[in-house]
Amino acid sequence: MKKRHIVMIFCTFSFLLTILSACNNSQVTKESFTGISRGKVEGTPIATREINIPDKPNQIDSTPITQPKIDNAIPSTPINKILQPNPTSPVKKLTRAERKGSLKIPTNSWFSNMDPHKEPSSTFAAWGPGIAYHRLMKFTNGPNVKLPSMKTECDICSEWQFEDLHTITFTINSDIPWVTSNGSTIGTVSAQDIAFSLNRQKTEGWSNAHILHMIKDATAITDSKLEVTLSAPDADLFIALANGRSKILSHQNITDLEYQIPENVVSSGSWLLEKVDKNSSALMIANPNNLSTPHLDNIEFHYLPEAKTRRSAYLVGLLDIYRMEQFEKDGVELEIKLEDPKPGLGLQVVFNTQKEPFSNLHLRRSVMNSIDPKNIIENVWGNRAFFSMGYPMISSDWEVEESIWSTYFGNPDKSLSKLKQQGHEIPYPITITSANYGDMHIQTLNVISDQLTVGGFDPSLQILNRREFGETALTNSDYQMLVGPTFPQTSPNGHLLTLLHSKGVWNRSGYSNSLFDQLLETQASQFDDKKRSQNISEINLVLLNEGVRFMPVTMIHMWAWHDQIKHFYPNFSLEEYSHWEHISLID
Repeated sequence: MKKRHIVMIFCTFSFLLTILSACNNSQVTKESFTGISRGKVEGTPIATREINIPDKPNQIDSTPITQPKIDNAIPSTPINKILQPNPTSPVKKLTRAERKGSLKIPTNSWFSNMDPHKEPSSTFAAWGPGIAYHRLMKFTNGPNVKLPSMKTECDICSEWQFEDLHTITFTINSDIPWVTSNGSTIGTVSAQDIAFSLNRQKTEGWSNAHILHMIKDATAITDSKLEVTLSAPDADLFIALANGRSKILSHQNITDLEYQIPENVVSSGSWLLEKVDKNSSALMIANPNNLSTPHLDNIEFHYLPEAKTRRSAYLVGLLDIYRMEQFEKDGVELEIKLEDPKPGLGLQVVFNTQKEPFSNLHLRRSVMNSIDPKNIIENVWGNRAFFSMGYPMISSDWEVEESIWSTYFGNPDKSLSKLKQQGHEIPYPITITSANYGDMHIQTLNVISDQLTVGGFDPSLQILNRREFGETALTNSDYQMLVGPTFPQTSPNGHLLTLLHSKGVWNRSGYSNSLFDQLLETQASQFDDKKRSQNISEINLVLLNEGVRFMPVTMIHMWAWHDQIKHFYPNFSLEEYSHWEHISLID
């Protein structure tokens, strides 16, 4: 398809969506479980900067660790069933002549900066111009990947190995061309480009600098050899390198990236930026220098902030892929193609263990006995949520099995009996601090209050505005029990060390235990996946036994797409986008 034809179709579609958006002008409030804007994250101390991680944890073998071959191994039982086709053969690699078709995909936000290392939005990174760039690593996706998964593999590298616990060397694929938006090639990707990009992204004060906080320096040894030096061993390194914001740029073609126009964009990925309209749309076309992927001619990303507009456009066939809102009441049932669990996103319960009444472990356990997460998930959230401990998870191996966590909850008679045995007044008065995060959140609070009442408590709700709740959750310990969203983090250590460690900068539960701290530090630097999973299982049991915090409602994102879309097995972890390469509109 010629470029002018692509642009004409693109503009016509944009016009139709503009009309549709005008027709759907009613205000729709999206229920937010973020609580605190990402802007407040930048420049703050992160994970291993604040805590001394041992250089030589005894759990790490002394022999060099090399990257295993990617075998699409299936993790243990997933949190939730993934509703997707079961192919009988691997996805076919299409030649350039076999590519055909276009996708039209909505996004509910936009970006303000065209510089990949300064722009923090997920829209730019994975739902717009950012998909034109490679990364050093990427998150694995495919028919055999069970979500949630942060399993990583090489993107622009071919292999890696540890020289010691502070030094990793990467072998770079040196035959990947840099391509301008008009399809001209200008050299190939080198280790110098990657070293430049990683060091540039770490620039102090930039929006995406915190992602690579564990990297001290990146150095090109040769054109195809890269050395990365760590400030401290951090098992989240590969997650940081695979993050959709950690993009590789050409060090010889850096101009004023903030105000790039398509003609100036130089990238190495499977897509090229053809056209971008501010606060409207972005058109990505297949890179003609990529012989096997992508499988489509182009992808059109459209900014549609109204939920009703996105749904209406999907229903009439103007959009191809759609993420459903929590509950949609227009009488039309959509076929759910994917249930995507989102560990770390949801409603969390936190006890103030340093202040009465919840400095008393027995009272914390009685509250847990009273609350029934299964009842809340089924009757309030329609089974579109699950129980977790509240942190981002590498894989479903980190999940607490229901047979374990359920023994701590849903037994109000046990709670009532404990309160009586310890001589507490019944009903026992407690205060729950929260904020209004939408109708579903308020319904959940009311159900929790009712469950606590049955368990022998007299709960009162203190409803703050969202800003006040965010400040309380991060900087204030003047509460008894918090119920609301947790602080957003992009990696497990970002949560485990900052919110759970006794020296964590956002530990507002006040829980402190030296052995627990050691366990947190051990997992933080544990590069062996199996051993780290064992550490996490121990951490989960401490959190449950000690009644520190838990997430009774963790989000599941529901996705729908039209039947003509094939070979779509997305992994949306941390702005992953390589799945766009494999989608096709043919059998």
